Amino acid sequence: TLVFLTGDEGFSFDNNDELGRGWHWSTHDPAGLDQALLWYGDPETGDFDFGDHAGTARSPLLELPDGQVTLRFDLFVDTEVKTTSYDILTLTAYLGPDLAEAQVLWTKAELPAFSQWVTVQVDLSAAAGRPVTLAWRYDTGDSINNTGAGVFLDNVLITATCDAKPSED
Repeated sequence: TLVFLTGDEGFSFDNNDELGRGWHWSTHDPAGLDQALLWYGDPETGDFDFGDHAGTARSPLLELPDGQVTLRFDLFVDTEVKTTSYDILTLTAYLGPDLAEAQVLWTKAELPAFSQWVTVQVDLSAAAGRPVTLAWRYDTGDSINNTGAGVFLDNVLITATCDAKPSED
């Protein structure tokens, strides 16, 4: 099980901005709960209006157990909503011992609502029993209409249902 609680769970960030904008740990929560979460935005302005940019938040290496594996996370997206060409948000799993196999697991196009917290659930069973790194990538695609609050990611949870072992009587 992996859950965001304090902002020190081993995530790494690859942003194309040298000023600390993009993915980072923050307590800038749109619900005002003052808890640690991941935010794609500008801590100086409270939005993501800093040009054409992209960034990736990567989980640490995870060893998924065998069985039914599910990823759940909460997402708040305040970006352009009526396009899949701009403000692109994806979740990709990098699998295998060298993490060379990439599988897109989820995209913003699957989001049922914007500018409110939504719980997303993704089946990871195809990766069960393998090492994996999860990567949330956000790309504005342009420098237009980037005045929303950005992307917030919280309460990441991975659960597994393992097969019961027969008793040895």
